[in-house]
Amino acid sequence: MNNRYTFLLIFFLLISYNLFSQTKLNYDDFKTPQYCGTSCHTDFYAQWQQAMMSKAYTHHWDEIEYFELAIPHAEKDEKVADVKKDCNGCHTPIAYLVGDVPPPRPELNSRANESVSCDVCHSITGFEGDLPFNFNYTVSPGKTKYSSRKGAVESPAHEIKVTEFHKSGDFCGICHNEKSPYGVWVKSTHIEWKEGPYFKEGVQCQDCHMPKSEFRTASMGDLYPDARLHLFHGAHDPGKIKGTIEIRIYPDIKEAEPGETVRFTVALFNQKTGHKFPTGSVEDRIVWL
Repeated sequence: MNNRYTFLLIFFLLISYNLFSQTKLNYDDFKTPQYCGTSCHTDFYAQWQQAMMSKAYTHHWDEIEYFELAIPHAEKDEKVADVKKDCNGCHTPIAYLVGDVPPPRPELNSRANESVSCDVCHSITGFEGDLPFNFNYTVSPGKTKYSSRKGAVESPAHEIKVTEFHKSGDFCGICHNEKSPYGVWVKSTHIEWKEGPYFKEGVQCQDCHMPKSEFRTASMGDLYPDARLHLFHGAHDPGKIKGTIEIRIYPDIKEAEPGETVRFTVALFNQKTGHKFPTGSVEDRIVWL
């Protein structure tokens, strides 16, 4: 009986090991943005190239934050040791998924430079747990791409599966909610939206940050009047934040003599965003009015 039990245990361990080894991801499991953009999705690719998503790993400030601040801190403090790999979960997901820690610096032009790429987002199938945060996405790279819509023309390159998840703000929450190793929310944009009036009215993140426009989602496809732009405009775009804050200034007196002190009450109202303003990472939450 003991020999039989030992045999079965070894057998199942071997199966588990084999399954794990089969599911380990490699860079080649994901198509490059250039592959997607120069063959079929030319408009999407041109938009993505302008977006911060394409620079999430290569932007100079992000490079400083990761290589000059995060990595040295992680190597000194065991409490935050996982930051060395975890930053990449949202800034260069492919590098994170394949275990490239730390990835080469941007000037070495590795595939980590793809940042938040087309194939990453369109390989995401959902998230683990009850709340999207800390890159708890689940991915299934391969022949099937997951999207918010399916075009009238069948793709010669891949299958398309429409998911409600890609239409939902919860998709954004997987990287726009972040809890630190100390249990503190250092980024909670999705949670702010979920607790605000826009969510109650059914307005999703995509409605503001991926507005509809007329263009072709694929070069061989139809011209759609309501295709979603992949520019992801946010606080880095002056036009996007213009008119966000209404400022009201109230003096404590109506008339004043020269040299007299006047006290003002300044009230700021968030007139536009579906979350707090400013929002995002705590170290970056600064706005000049």
